[in-house]
Amino acid sequence: MSSPKTLRIPRVFSDPKVDPFDQVQWDKRTAEITDDSGKVIFKQENVEVPRAGPNWPPKSSSRNTFTASSTRRNARRRRAS
Repeated sequence: MSSPKTLRIPRVFSDPKVDPFDQVQWDKRTAEITDDSGKVIFKQENVEVPRAGPNWPPKSSSRNTFTASSTRRNARRRRAS
């Protein structure tokens, strides 16, 4: 049995002596997922996230758009067509 061939990928954007996660500034936030009425259905506090830059948050809504009720509603629309 021959040894498997490996694909070597050269390092381009990082320094092998520095952990990449140490090069990012981190903030602690609270993550929430809400239903269509705004009721919190999931909450996690002290989540570490990369610090926001000049292009964050994106212009579109950061709200969870795949709620259970919207998924059911879209499934009914697909069946009706």
